[in-house]
Amino acid sequence: MNSVEYYEDKMVKIVDTKSGEETIIKPRAVENCMKPGTFLITPIEVWEGEQSVEYSIDSTRVSLSKESIKGGTVQVEVKPFVPEIVNVKPSCNPCRNCGRC
Repeated sequence: MNSVEYYEDKMVKIVDTKSGEETIIKPRAVENCMKPGTFLITPIEVWEGEQSVEYSIDSTRVSLSKESIKGGTVQVEVKPFVPEIVNVKPSCNPCRNCGRC
């Protein structure tokens, strides 16, 4: 039973209950500078094998055993993901009419 899913609208929060360490994996959202508010989203790839689950995006890769998830030593929480607009003050001189500001 190997399956692959892609999360574009979800983020994953992984908590190690023994150490309290948290890892948050989010899709990568890049705003289109010509169309503010429009994003190009790179999804999280979720690969589920018989004994493990792997979450990856770009160079971030987290592999968890299903046994540790069922045993409660690792908690996995999937939450909705909404891309955030980061207002960057452009330093365009002269203006090129890109629509960024």
